[in-house]
Amino acid sequence: MIDILIVDDEAGGFQTSLQQALRDYRLDFAYNGRETLDALEKRPEISLVLLDIKMPPDFAEVEGREGIEVLKRIKQVRPDLPVIMLTVLNEVDLVVEAIQAGAFHYIIKPFDRDRLRAEVKRATETADLRQKVETMARARDAVLKVHSGRPGPARNSFHGLVGAHPLMRQLYDQIERAAQFDGMNVVLLGEMGSGKDLAARAIHECSGRNGKPFEVLNCANVAASVLESELFGYKKGAFTGAETDREGAFARANGGTLFLDEIGDMSPALQSAMLRAIENKEVRPVSGTAFRVDVRIVCATNRDLTAAKDSGAFRPDLYYRIWDIPLTVPPLRNRKSDIPLLVSHFASLTEKENGIQCALAPEAVNALCEHDWPGNVRQLGSVTRRLMVFAKDRLVTERQVRDLLGMPLKEPVEAPQADAAESKPAVEETVAAAEPGDLPEIRDLTEFCRVHGEIRLKDALVRAIREGGNSRAAMALLGMPEDRYDGFRKWLQRLDIKVRELT
Repeated sequence: MIDILIVDDEAGGFQTSLQQALRDYRLDFAYNGRETLDALEKRPEISLVLLDIKMPPDFAEVEGREGIEVLKRIKQVRPDLPVIMLTVLNEVDLVVEAIQAGAFHYIIKPFDRDRLRAEVKRATETADLRQKVETMARARDAVLKVHSGRPGPARNSFHGLVGAHPLMRQLYDQIERAAQFDGMNVVLLGEMGSGKDLAARAIHECSGRNGKPFEVLNCANVAASVLESELFGYKKGAFTGAETDREGAFARANGGTLFLDEIGDMSPALQSAMLRAIENKEVRPVSGTAFRVDVRIVCATNRDLTAAKDSGAFRPDLYYRIWDIPLTVPPLRNRKSDIPLLVSHFASLTEKENGIQCALAPEAVNALCEHDWPGNVRQLGSVTRRLMVFAKDRLVTERQVRDLLGMPLKEPVEAPQADAAESKPAVEETVAAAEPGDLPEIRDLTEFCRVHGEIRLKDALVRAIREGGNSRAAMALLGMPEDRYDGFRKWLQRLDIKVRELT
């Protein structure tokens, strides 16, 4: 049975009404803020709080704000605990503030029993879903910590690379094999963002050179006129501004591994110098004397080096010198089954590095799996971090994913067009007959219109605006998230609802 804490300074008939309406739940009562926090500390099984928005001051310094202050303190100790505010019609501003402070929803007193039960059911189910999603995320995080020393079906990550797809397990095996021959050079092929840098480091860590320097130089990020000195170093006075000796990447990597990223962007003149350095195992700093180095070369490129060799853009002799062991890092679209593992990995890193605690709904992960990811793993990591930053209620939803990636909903819906002749009279009649607090919950205007039609939607919007006094208050009364304000305004224009005429 689900435990609910009801916080209200009223006794007698109101409590009896709540007990009758929520007879399927285990109820406990508190009468002020301090009793509320004590109850939450002693009873972690409490799954929902119904909190009166106005009570005698205990924490609040201003009359009438006790419920808001209690809500804020609840969110400090139990941030995931859903709280439904109990309010009356003239407290719209406080309701809006409560929603902004993290309240799940609100119930207007005197309450409608059916609506109360529906909101309680929705709040507890949402909290339960969030808990299940977080449990799944922790389970996936535990899986990511499994590292196998040998190739096998249980290996889902490998020296920073994440993935259980057969293509990735094949890559892990190839890296381990290539690492044994640390006198042979390796070329890593693959698209931008696929993880070639991680594969290069994995080769180094699996080799006998592990513990020695691992030096990285991106050839595409260094001007051609500077790349030679970055590779080989220079002596003091070699050129204007060379006030001291400087070691190059080869010297810094001596005894270890030099990872040259985007080697396909290297100029023909520098390719010749590279060939001499690899073949002779010695480098000559600019204006300096040659010296020997012991360096393993790992190169990476997203270009077709074979085509560049055939066209003369890349020296054939250098091509064959570095092409000892070619390995391909697969693009993400060819191993989409790894996306849940990768998302969990990036979510865990984001939480650790930035303190952002957020779960992804299973439907959101499924939507991520549908995307083709032209930017590969790097793009997925960026998108995952962005989704977590802007998630509402610490849960990334499918709609949020699809909106961010420009993906259509699985079942696009069009709002039906009401007959112009019957629209106006029907709305006016409904508005006149409706009870002041009898407002539906509308989280999604398009979906509500699809199910109930434009007439009922316009009716609800008109009444909400009249009760709330402005657009944002109307949204709060209808239970709409604030981030849908622009869409709300567009629907007002579409339905020809003029806020100024209603307030």
